[in-house]
Amino acid sequence: DFRDSRMEHDIKIIRVEEDGDVDFVLYGYMNRGIHEGYSGVCVYHYSNDQNVVEEKVFIPSTESYEFLKVDLGTLSYVSGDNQLYLLFAENLYRVDINGGTYEILEKGISNEEFVVSETNAHSAWRVQEGERAGTIREIDFDTRKLREITPQNGEQLRVLGFFK
Repeated sequence: DFRDSRMEHDIKIIRVEEDGDVDFVLYGYMNRGIHEGYSGVCVYHYSNDQNVVEEKVFIPSTESYEFLKVDLGTLSYVSGDNQLYLLFAENLYRVDINGGTYEILEKGISNEEFVVSETNAHSAWRVQEGERAGTIREIDFDTRKLREITPQNGEQLRVLGFFK
């Protein structure tokens, strides 16, 4: 089957529970199922008790597999309330794993201007466009608190990383 020769996809495990349940992301070109022929990010839940894989949400993307791989290596964090945070295609996404929905929290984030803490629970980026351009935004994914640092007149801020 021709579909088997198209290997432009991969799996990233994002959480393993003590009961054996697993949440994972399939990203890249979808060569099977209802999204066959599309590229994107699909979030799945494997139930160990029922031995069943359930699709939670599909986010279409025009990014190539290689770009998705790099982007998802930057950020994929599941908070305590089952919210998955992903960065890809220059957008910061929040995926409600239980509800099967997603939203874009911020658009136009450059990978060069985006940093993640060692635990992945926090990230910061420099706003690229609009009246807030140059401002640094930092988010705590567990509390969903957003903090901004605004440059003073004549200053430019740069995102470097997080300190322990």
